[in-house]
Amino acid sequence: MYYVDLYGDDADLFIAGLAMGNCRVATFSLYRYDPYLTFNESDWFSCKLRSATKSEKQIVKRRNILLLRACRLLTHEICHLFGIAHCIYYSCLVNGSGDLEEDFGQPLLECPVDLRKLYSLINFNICTRYEQLLTFFKMHDFLDEIKMVETKLNIIKHSTEPNSSNSSMLTKIVKRKRANKINTKKDVPLTTATVPEDEEVSETSAKHTKCH
Repeated sequence: MYYVDLYGDDADLFIAGLAMGNCRVATFSLYRYDPYLTFNESDWFSCKLRSATKSEKQIVKRRNILLLRACRLLTHEICHLFGIAHCIYYSCLVNGSGDLEEDFGQPLLECPVDLRKLYSLINFNICTRYEQLLTFFKMHDFLDEIKMVETKLNIIKHSTEPNSSNSSMLTKIVKRKRANKINTKKDVPLTTATVPEDEEVSETSAKHTKCH
């Protein structure tokens, strides 16, 4: 893991993450994920990291934004290490992304298709996993993710019998997913503006990059 830009070839503006599933090797860069980093499309390589705030509220918010983005990147690439390719079915953790706007719009959870793939590979209790994720998300104020997991747990607990199998849980989630429209979740509004010391931490991003 690095805190500098990475490049796959001369055409790349940067790469946030890259995995080689056959070798079980992945590399990550969190540099462009820092909400205090400012850059824009006209001067892509001119980056500036503004001074850190002394406000406890802003320190926590910056940390949580960076943690959310890092979790999304690392779990995406780890899925590749398990042999799971980019998802083309739903809004999903394993969707491919070509720029940071797409990256930040992806959910932190697998869609039913890739959840089934992951379960087939490593065999875990789906309900227990969601409960553990919910605890983690609440700990770090991942509000959108909390809503998503609570919805999934509600589907499972109200649509299956006690002690239902993982296969039954997956079937219920898939049916509910197919019945609803796909909603692409955005985390925090994007901006390329520098954040004044006394204002809220904002998302700082630009387009046209190869993310993962």
